[in-house]
Amino acid sequence: MLSFITKTLQDDLYGEFNYISNSWVNSNSSILGYSPVKLILPGNRFKIAKKCMSVLLEFETEFESEKSQLAEMLFNEHYLPCKTAIEQGILKTLVKVFPEISTQNEIWHHVKVLQVRVNNPDGKNEVEVVFEADWDVEQTMGFIFKPDESIEFRQNVAF
Repeated sequence: MLSFITKTLQDDLYGEFNYISNSWVNSNSSILGYSPVKLILPGNRFKIAKKCMSVLLEFETEFESEKSQLAEMLFNEHYLPCKTAIEQGILKTLVKVFPEISTQNEIWHHVKVLQVRVNNPDGKNEVEVVFEADWDVEQTMGFIFKPDESIEFRQNVAF
């Protein structure tokens, strides 16, 4: 058996994927206006799971339409509490200059998407976006887009 040979697939839109640990991975993808982003899709040794590409394309449109809601969540649930804790001396910042972000719409200038993963629990596709923020270098955060159209915000996401 030639299991040491790396399997690859080429996609016109998202580029070259390698089959690694039961997933198709592109470590140098361009998605959501960010690059390079690690893109991880479910599948078997022969192909990416059905509907994954259509889920991904639909997600990109959904992400753009939800950006203001996501910015509000990120601003109110992470940036402001972090800023307040630093100002009150409860938390020390590890960044040289803590960014002054006055509105939630400015948040995207301080965030970098690191990874997008399509998960397929029980045949229901959900998409996880992992990112880092320049005001918090100690952890990565993420949004999980559920099939029922709900969105979860998570801190300390494994990357």
